[in-house]
Amino acid sequence: MAFISDKLSDEEMEAIAMSEPAIREAIQAERIFMGNPDDYFRYVSRQIALMDYRSGMQGAVEEGIRRGIAQGRREGRAEGRHLGITHIAMNMLRAGTPLSTVAQMVELPEAVIRKMSEEHGLQVS
Repeated sequence: MAFISDKLSDEEMEAIAMSEPAIREAIQAERIFMGNPDDYFRYVSRQIALMDYRSGMQGAVEEGIRRGIAQGRREGRAEGRHLGITHIAMNMLRAGTPLSTVAQMVELPEAVIRKMSEEHGLQVS
């Protein structure tokens, strides 16, 4: 913990670092790396490219989520309209409304209304 502390002088930090083999190796590797401008430039360029890639991926994920939510809402509304139309049509048939009138009111072909009525166990003429 003393190594990370701001309370040590550079000399004290160097002494601690050199007493630990892993830290000493890391510092030596850093000096070699930082001493070669081409390696450092490639490293920085790679890091920037990775950040750009992650940022782009995050944006793509967010856009995908937005599109998925919008599509789900469209599908939900369509399903709700269909269920509402079916409910109204069946209630109208149960009340004795002629098939042609029901088809006209819910704006569906008579064949569709007839099929829906059969699926709901209603007999229409």
